[in-house]
Amino acid sequence: GSLLFHQLPLVEIDGMKLVQCRAILSYIAGKYNLYGKDLKERALIDMYVEGISDLMQLILMFPFSPPEAKEKNIAKIAEKAKERYFPVFEKVRDGEDVPRKPAFTIIRNFPKSKNVLVLMLSGL
Repeated sequence: GSLLFHQLPLVEIDGMKLVQCRAILSYIAGKYNLYGKDLKERALIDMYVEGISDLMQLILMFPFSPPEAKEKNIAKIAEKAKERYFPVFEKVRDGEDVPRKPAFTIIRNFPKSKNVLVLMLSGL
């Protein structure tokens, strides 16, 4: 069928049926010239996208923590986010060493509060 790996998302564009989030996003970014003007900008974008992906993996695995480990795991996630990921995203958000391009808009709109992760996870 249309679903190459039998899973969503599926986007039909330019006569193609694209699956997998990263493939879809890369295609759209390339088509609309949002993926950086040169190899260096594309590499920067890829680094930040992978960083966001790594952070999201930590967050997405949290609900599967055993009940006795939830408190320890949320503290570990929050610590990694605050020490490893947030400082990098904040530098981009504040325009340090990053081009002012549409491709960096998502990272530039990263919340200013370092407690956003704890707030997101508190309801789980």
